[in-house]
Amino acid sequence: MVKNNPSNPYTRDDTKTQKDVPMPISKATVLSAVSRRDGYHAARIKVHGDEAPYDAPVLPFTIGSAHIPKPDTNVAVLFGPDDKPWIIGPWYADDAVKDGKIDSPEYEAGEVVVGNHTGSHIRIDNDGDVHINSEGGDVYINGTKQ
Repeated sequence: MVKNNPSNPYTRDDTKTQKDVPMPISKATVLSAVSRRDGYHAARIKVHGDEAPYDAPVLPFTIGSAHIPKPDTNVAVLFGPDDKPWIIGPWYADDAVKDGKIDSPEYEAGEVVVGNHTGSHIRIDNDGDVHINSEGGDVYINGTKQ
């Protein structure tokens, strides 16, 4: 029998090989924002069912975007080959939506909606129309207040 075979859990050295099965996408709660590290924005999170906090990079949805979830935000995390989590996006917990703690934006398939906790948002419709909604704030286009 081959010793230290990473495919055989009975002969391998657990300190030198990663887990047999990578962790699935998990749910976590943001504890705080973390300064930018290694080119990534990050947040400190607590994965549901795990006691240890982690600093996890936040994957932006496109180049040029940045989003650091606020504390107490529910996020989905994916574990990489090194068993460290990456935040892949927020999720809307049914109980938080029902209790009015968060609002899930209305949308149709193919639309893009970007917003934040204030209710302000930008919506791009399927036909290309762009809607800007500012809840109590000002709207600026090319630096000019509208």
